[in-house]
Amino acid sequence: MSEIASDPSIAANSISPKRQRNLAFVAILAALLLTALDQNVVGNVLPRVVRELGQVHLYAWVISGYLLTSTIAVPIAGKLGDLHGRRSILLIGVAILVLGGTMAAFASSMSAILATRALQGIGAGFLQASAFAAIGDLLAPSERGRYMGLFSAAFAFAAMIGPLIGGLIADHAGWRWVFLLNLPLGILASVAIVRGLPAKPARTTMGGFDWLGAVTFVFAIVPFLLVFSTGKPGSGSVNALASFRIPFAVLSLVMFTIFLFIEKRAPEPIVPLHLFRRPVFPVAIAVSFLSGGGLYAVLSFVPLYVQDVLGKTVTQAGMAFVPMMLTLVAGNIIAGHWLSRKGSYRIPSALGLVVGMLGLLALSRLELASTLGRVMACLAFFGFGLGVTLPMLTIAAQNAVEHRHLGVATSLSQFARTLAGGVSVASFGAILAARLEHGMAVALSDVFMTAAVLIGLAAIVAIALGDLPLRQSNE
Repeated sequence: MSEIASDPSIAANSISPKRQRNLAFVAILAALLLTALDQNVVGNVLPRVVRELGQVHLYAWVISGYLLTSTIAVPIAGKLGDLHGRRSILLIGVAILVLGGTMAAFASSMSAILATRALQGIGAGFLQASAFAAIGDLLAPSERGRYMGLFSAAFAFAAMIGPLIGGLIADHAGWRWVFLLNLPLGILASVAIVRGLPAKPARTTMGGFDWLGAVTFVFAIVPFLLVFSTGKPGSGSVNALASFRIPFAVLSLVMFTIFLFIEKRAPEPIVPLHLFRRPVFPVAIAVSFLSGGGLYAVLSFVPLYVQDVLGKTVTQAGMAFVPMMLTLVAGNIIAGHWLSRKGSYRIPSALGLVVGMLGLLALSRLELASTLGRVMACLAFFGFGLGVTLPMLTIAAQNAVEHRHLGVATSLSQFARTLAGGVSVASFGAILAARLEHGMAVALSDVFMTAAVLIGLAAIVAIALGDLPLRQSNE
């Protein structure tokens, strides 16, 4: 039985289990739409923001800062959700996201945008980890494939209209209003979450949470990402951190070793290490990591190509993603039905990644004279391939563990993807800067070619993914 169906607070009230489940679906959908719109609305207008505020060297940092904090927040939120229920974690995520967006609307420098986006990343991490884990609470594993595809399709739809909304607001009202969009959306999402998701009695007290593991985890991941996120020494107040790359790497290694030591002995570890001894789980995490690099390369650098190379508007840059999101939705639905009927991960995951790689290779061949239609065609291939693969990876990770570890499994799959995003965007930013003297088109071509290599490696690893029968219960 699912967590919703077995919750005593539902049986005690007048709402039927079916209606309560429908309300829960609405709450999850609201949380996903909020975080999807935030990422895609803001991401598309960043070139406009940096042109107005200056400090172009912080462009990749704004993206990396958001990814860094969301990366750190995801596994912590996943564990807190397993212990204390999804509703409270989702509400905290909404509050943080709205606060950060409101502060960004009044920012006077790119440094301030960097700080507020980093704050919003924490909220996004809480929302993403808890929303997808809540789907697992509601549904038995045999049902998750179909519904995960539908929810991913809704996420993709928000990602499709997000750039368009952001472009229209930025072109007609100014980019600051884009950040304020979170305020009304956050209120609506909070109402849906409170009404749709029941409070869950905590499995343990807050004192039982692995706080020491959480602290060491933060101090392991932050310097690790800073190793990749710094540029040339002296090239700016932030990139001056490049001279500390070796100390960052050493600190990360030491803290990661301590983290592993703590997790082996913690009663409620943030990352239960025994999960990595399962046959499917570690492979799903590895494929999520590799594919995440390619995904974030597209989301972060295609708007730059469309606006700065092709000379299109912010709205047109948003329109470029429409075919990608449509094919991603189609891939999600196909993957969901395949999983529900076959329970097979390996073949569709690998084939989807191959298709995604072909889309990236086509992107790497774009030139100054390329048309917006050609960009859209490349993105359509990429979207379909990733649309088939991503739901497979999440469900494979969920189905490889017991229900009490559902939030952890879901969050670690997302953590791997966003960690790769933080590393790859920063690394791709370095490639962009190094090749910029040859022109923006050439520099971005190298970025997309490197991303294609990552997706190709993910396809190779996915061959080892194997299959697990879909259990009929999520006990």
